[in-house]
Amino acid sequence: MPKLLFARTLTAEEKKALQQIMAGQNQALKQRALIVLLSSEEQYRVPEIAPMVSLHVDKVRKWVIRFNRSGMKGLQPPRRKPGARGKFDSEARLKIIELASTPPRQL
Repeated sequence: MPKLLFARTLTAEEKKALQQIMAGQNQALKQRALIVLLSSEEQYRVPEIAPMVSLHVDKVRKWVIRFNRSGMKGLQPPRRKPGARGKFDSEARLKIIELASTPPRQL
């Protein structure tokens, strides 16, 4: 039988922070806070929480595990810089700029 997964016991600060998130505007964070509160405070199992928050069981499990490992930081998505990832290192980028700024007849 698989081991049951629950969010760990909340500290007073975590509980307060989760309640503040629930009062906020960010829907994704509210959903994650609700997952943790239902799991830790109400002792709902992951398969029971999933339909309540309209997520797949794997996603609910992911957020419970991330909270258990990293606390409140685990509920935040990883920060990414906007835009596409760079495909060239600085040396190649300089060479491309040099070629692009060279008049065609000099190539």
